[in-house]
Amino acid sequence: MKKYRIQMMNALAGFFLVVVLSFSFMNNCCAYSSENYGAHSMIYPDMPEADIEELFSKASALGANYIRLDVQLSSIFVEENVDPDWSPMDIVVELSRKYNVQILGTLTSMPDWAGNCPSGDVTYDPNFCPPADYKLWKEWITLIAERYKDDIHYWEVWNEPNEYTCTSTECEGFFYGDASEYAKLLSATYDAIKAVDSTAYVLIAGVFMPQNHEDLYEWLQEVEDNAAGKFDIANVHVRDDLDKLSDMVEEFEDMFSSIGFSGPIWVSEHGYTSDPNYQTDENYNNGFISQAEYYASSINTILDNGVDKVFVTLRDNDGLEAADVAEGLLAQIITDQTTGEVAFIEKPSYTAIQELINANVTPTPTPTSSPVVTTTPAPDECDAESIEVSSPKLNLVTGESEEVTVTVQGDNDCFPEGVTVNTKIKKGKKIIEISPGTAETDENGEAAFTVTAGNKKGNAKILFTAEGLRAKLKVNVSRE
Repeated sequence: MKKYRIQMMNALAGFFLVVVLSFSFMNNCCAYSSENYGAHSMIYPDMPEADIEELFSKASALGANYIRLDVQLSSIFVEENVDPDWSPMDIVVELSRKYNVQILGTLTSMPDWAGNCPSGDVTYDPNFCPPADYKLWKEWITLIAERYKDDIHYWEVWNEPNEYTCTSTECEGFFYGDASEYAKLLSATYDAIKAVDSTAYVLIAGVFMPQNHEDLYEWLQEVEDNAAGKFDIANVHVRDDLDKLSDMVEEFEDMFSSIGFSGPIWVSEHGYTSDPNYQTDENYNNGFISQAEYYASSINTILDNGVDKVFVTLRDNDGLEAADVAEGLLAQIITDQTTGEVAFIEKPSYTAIQELINANVTPTPTPTSSPVVTTTPAPDECDAESIEVSSPKLNLVTGESEEVTVTVQGDNDCFPEGVTVNTKIKKGKKIIEISPGTAETDENGEAAFTVTAGNKKGNAKILFTAEGLRAKLKVNVSRE
């Protein structure tokens, strides 16, 4: 039986190779830095070390600069009054050094004995409970941040906490608490991390778009009301048909803007299955090749709409719902049913993303075991922290032009010079034009652009981005 599985694995790998050699997945839209790409790895602490290393190796060979993985507190603080078990996390941190891939650590999974869990005869997962003792939680986060502050500079606080349900018999969701409860978790975690490493970045948990979009608006507002300013980077999960992605990203951006957040936004999960039974996009529903073609367009589409980084699903996972099992760039094949040994095989989508990332990336030296270090800016440096347009709305008549100024401001009220401001017409490309397409800020942190109305009336939107910051301009064009 094992010999058959190995033969099947080799045959599948050979099929994928033929497919890859037969197609080119590059689109000519635009290229980004490898800094804009990450792998949503689903690396877990109970996985064999050899599998974890292979996934790090695959992520590095893909060209991604970042890898998202769980920092499961339940695997560190296993028992009450027992020393922490650091071995699972030490393994992944050492691998991040070896393969020169930065970790986005998702702080999640409450120890079984330490949660504020539902009472009564309710079926639930104790790892999804909020802390029973937030003082203890902060102590744990402090220990984690202190141990890994030289290696992990990005921390995500939980995963998809924005919707859960509890009935008299069962709880579903990834966090058994409402928005105010999550705000307590976010605030406690942020404060603990920043007390140890003020240069670290804290991400709000990746949120998904619920069926009722208004629910997420309300959830984010309640989080902001109870934990104002307690995250540095917005974080969302994006899955939909290709022609719907721009609207979804724009709505996520509007939601965060509505609570006063104008900083960077990351997509820490982006996936599209290779299983034709669950490929919902009618233009991409032919299996492996369709997945590759979808990803070749979708990822840069998301980046084009002002997102700073996109993490694509790295591997298939049989533990997920059927529609999500085959989202990965790597097929996961069990080669030994007795031991559970698996092999990861590159799908055509892996090559598609590899081509995409490496299209215009400057070659870098061979990775070494040296740790990734974030340097503290010199006192006279000015890092961009906010961006605004001289006017949020512009009214033009057909044929008219008007100049707008984008101002980038740094910390300590400084104004960074030489920051590149990019533009994108998100709506109304036949109604207006903007020039130049990009411009650098002057000594006052300002960049000037000219918006010109065409011969058609209507409404348009322009997105300005600079170093992960975003600002929008609405334009109304009328006839004289």
